[in-house]
Amino acid sequence: MLESVVLIAMDSLVVVAALLSLSVALGKRWAVWRKAGGSGGDSDWLALLGFLLRHRPIRYKNWTRLFHLFLVWGFAFFLVIVFLDQVDGHLFGIHPGVVSLLLDLAGSLMLASTLFFILKRLRHQHYHESGKTSRRVVLPLCLLLLILLSGFLAEGFRLAITTGDPVWKAPVGYMLSMVLPGSPLAMQLSIRLHFYLVLIFFVVMPYTFMRHVASSGLGILNRQPAGSIRLPRLPVPGSPIAADWQEPPGVSHLLGVEACVACGNCVDNCPASISGKPLLPGNMMQDLLRRIEQSGLQSPTLEDLEAAVSPEILWSCTQCMACVTHCPVSSRPMDLISLMRRRLVLGRGELPNEARPMIRNLEMFGDAMGKGAAHRTDWLMGESLPAVRSEETDEPWLLWVGCSGAFHPRNAETMRALVKILKAAEVPFDILGNEELCCGEPARRLGGETLFRELAGKNSERLKKRGIRNILTACPHCYQTLKKEYPDLGGDFQVQHATELIQDLIDDQRIELTYPFSGQAISIHDPCYLGRGSGVYDPLRKIGKAIPGGKLVEMPRNKENGFCCGGGGGRMWLHENQGRNINLMRAEEVQATGADVVATACPFCLVMMEDGISGLEAEKKPRVADLIDLVANAMK
Repeated sequence: MLESVVLIAMDSLVVVAALLSLSVALGKRWAVWRKAGGSGGDSDWLALLGFLLRHRPIRYKNWTRLFHLFLVWGFAFFLVIVFLDQVDGHLFGIHPGVVSLLLDLAGSLMLASTLFFILKRLRHQHYHESGKTSRRVVLPLCLLLLILLSGFLAEGFRLAITTGDPVWKAPVGYMLSMVLPGSPLAMQLSIRLHFYLVLIFFVVMPYTFMRHVASSGLGILNRQPAGSIRLPRLPVPGSPIAADWQEPPGVSHLLGVEACVACGNCVDNCPASISGKPLLPGNMMQDLLRRIEQSGLQSPTLEDLEAAVSPEILWSCTQCMACVTHCPVSSRPMDLISLMRRRLVLGRGELPNEARPMIRNLEMFGDAMGKGAAHRTDWLMGESLPAVRSEETDEPWLLWVGCSGAFHPRNAETMRALVKILKAAEVPFDILGNEELCCGEPARRLGGETLFRELAGKNSERLKKRGIRNILTACPHCYQTLKKEYPDLGGDFQVQHATELIQDLIDDQRIELTYPFSGQAISIHDPCYLGRGSGVYDPLRKIGKAIPGGKLVEMPRNKENGFCCGGGGGRMWLHENQGRNINLMRAEEVQATGADVVATACPFCLVMMEDGISGLEAEKKPRVADLIDLVANAMK
């Protein structure tokens, strides 16, 4: 009797100590999260529910996804059974044999899953040069493995001294009981070992990658809209930005760092990483995490985090959103890179030299090319615009031309083709003309947040003054900025990409495509800011199929797995002086399909792909076209 009381008292003390340790650890993490700047995220309960039920956000390969599902649901099942057992010792009348069988099955699946992930991690040490990342993951997994083995061991000892229970209740336990002695002491020791290992697991969980169980859920709940960049607050408007400016990262950004499990998915899909640039998103997140842990920071600022990331890494990013798409825990390395770029530019005045002329053009002329408002309508080349009649039943579109459409000769051709399509379909539209300024996207991507907000403010004011609500654009970069980033600054407009409207016009037979395509095969290059940013993939392919004589051939990397052209994130104005050129790598993928034309729907992609195709060492090279051009050429 005394022995039992002592054991119960000892167990109670251990449980209390474990709970206190867990509370302290979680409290420290919470102290970091709550002191972060506002993230601007929206509570996405449906996304969290989808994650829990179907692992929808997970972009793992099938086997990895399946084993992770086994691990998560097995863990959840054990917690539910323990809770129900505490509430009602008879589990509300559920047949004990069924419960035992389900526990045995869940434990077996969890054991297999844990072994799978341990072996997987040991085989992929290359995600961090030191190998520390793998060890940080493998050790907690080994602890989980010991918990599962001790549980089966305890069940085997129990069945070795129990008779009468059918084998089907616990097949794994029965197999173990055949080789284990019927020792009550061994059973008690194994149960106690299992119990203590479980407590140790919960105590160390906040200090290991296992904390992603909490941080990933909170991150998904507080996720950012796809394709947008919502950054924490700037200093008080009008105040000077000093070099020692301290800015906290957003809570969703810190949760993303905490949630990173170093799986390598982002590294395997990042164009900068694949092409040999210094950026390895997962490694960067792990370096940031170690920086937070080693320094004991309670409220880390961007200056604190910058010590772990070199400027070369930051400027390598194309902000193509591949890391976001393929992250199983919804981390957003791209946003953290944007934050640190912002501090480099605003706080320190550091900007790549080749980008300075473009920024100066935005400041002086309001466009990236430095042409000025007087030349904003030169692209029309005498083309008349249809009069927008007040009696039109459909509200007219505001055609947002953009800097590339207005000033780049090749993209100006595409804009004239779009005007031809709109006029043929009798779609009412107008333009801002010389009142249009750059949407500010290049400035924001390169860290010039104050310049972006200045341009966005002026554009929003002019659009509202004209009573504009519906905006049509052929540039995915303008599309993302106007649609998903202007609302944060008071500019709430209905924005549509030209391919979405053209698909509707084709479906409604408002335009007729009769002239056959001068070739055999078309390959679609998905713009990152249209595809991964907003999930616009089908309109591009439906348009391609509607062009007479054209046959679509897909590149191996397409749609959400598509490969960047290398022009995003301000990289249009930066040189590639490390590794291979991203656009050349994409051009080689096009060449391998045998397509006559690679079609895209972005002025940046058009320019980058033309440069990449020109760099191919091949006798016959595919030509590059915008889908708008192909549609216009196919019309009467």
